[in-house]
Amino acid sequence: MDFAQLYLNAEGRISRKTWWLGSIGVVVLSLIASLVVAPIVVIVSGQSATTEGIGELALLALFFTPYRSLTFKRLNDRDRPHWLFWVFLGPSIASAVLKLLGVSGGYASFVLLGQDVEMFQPNVIGHFVNLALIVTFVWMLVEMGFLKGQEGANTHGPDPLENEL
Repeated sequence: MDFAQLYLNAEGRISRKTWWLGSIGVVVLSLIASLVVAPIVVIVSGQSATTEGIGELALLALFFTPYRSLTFKRLNDRDRPHWLFWVFLGPSIASAVLKLLGVSGGYASFVLLGQDVEMFQPNVIGHFVNLALIVTFVWMLVEMGFLKGQEGANTHGPDPLENEL
C-alpha cells in the first residue's frame, strides 16, 4: 500500500501491522511538526494555555486526514461503526478547545533543577479531560492495535491478512 492510499483514503481495510506502522509514521511527523508549530505560536502569541490550545488545534487539523484514514480503515477491518472515530478524537479536541478558552488550567512557574520552568498546570476540569484522554487512548489502542479484524471479506473489502501472506 502506498502512502497516499494509506494516509489520504479512508476506504477499505488495513491490518493491525499496517495500522501500527502508519500510526508510528503519523506520531513521528506530528512530533516533528510540533517542534516547528510550537515555537511559531509562542513567538506570535506568547506562552499561555491559550497558545497551547492554538498549537494543539493546529496539529489536530494538520493530521486530521491521516488519522481519520487510518482509523476508518482499521474500524472497517473490525467491522465497527465509524462514529467511534469521534469518540477517540473527541477528548483531544475538547482538551485543545478548553485550553484555548483557558478553562482547563493555566501556566505556573516551577523550579526544576535550579531553573525556573513554566509548565501547564491543569485544574479539576483539566484533570477530568486528561482522564478521558487516557481512557479513550487505551480503548483505541486495544480496539485498533491489539484486537484482530474480521476474518474473511466483509462489506469494506477483502481480509487484509490474505494480501500480506
